[in-house]
Amino acid sequence: MSGVQVSIDPKASDRKSGFGEGEYVKILITKLTEKGVTRREFKKLKVSKMTLNKGTDYWQYQLVDPTTGEKWENGNWIAESKLM
Repeated sequence: MSGVQVSIDPKASDRKSGFGEGEYVKILITKLTEKGVTRREFKKLKVSKMTLNKGTDYWQYQLVDPTTGEKWENGNWIAESKLM
């Protein structure tokens, strides 16, 4: 034994993320067509950043639109449960 003690934080999460940075995900969106019809469809986005929310113990992601490079929802964090 080397004499090194390892302390394990009992509050530390072992929850694994469902997606990684650079991966593509889908999110269900509602959009209004030119004819005024509401449609629900999946949009493909790319994970740019990810974080484990310590308060809820769930992963959250910042996404970008791969076609435009723009941040999705102004860079707001999106819950993993909303992504596929």
